[in-house]
Amino acid sequence: METGLEQAEKGEEPPQKRILIVDDEEQIRYFLGLNLSGEGYIVDTAENGEEAIQKLDSENPPDLVLLDLSMPGIDGYGVLSRMDKLKIKAPVLIFSTQGDAIIKDNKRMGLEEFQEEYPKVKIQGILRKPDDILEGGILRIIHATLKKP
Repeated sequence: METGLEQAEKGEEPPQKRILIVDDEEQIRYFLGLNLSGEGYIVDTAENGEEAIQKLDSENPPDLVLLDLSMPGIDGYGVLSRMDKLKIKAPVLIFSTQGDAIIKDNKRMGLEEFQEEYPKVKIQGILRKPDDILEGGILRIIHATLKKP
């Protein structure tokens, strides 16, 4: 399989960036998927942690993961633990209704604490759900994370 750089050197378009949206709320998956595919991204979705782990541990993993923390079954923390163990390289943007000060086991979890707890996962930021999604700030953050012009 050729890399995007090899394709660019041949004058071909590099492959589009793939984004995996992991959220148990169908409306969030739909809204984000519609907006991101309209921006030219290839979008895949998972409605729970088990489905997300299967898609992350595949031959064609995403370039970015948008991850909700609160889901039934395997939650976002479980997905992060599995990504850490598998050393999955895709950067992660976390969704939380609590914003950037998440409480887990009576402990405040900001970006630094997440990075310490899951050192092999590239956690890029914590987004407030639904505010950052509905106000459009998420597109700017995704573009910057994937370095899309």
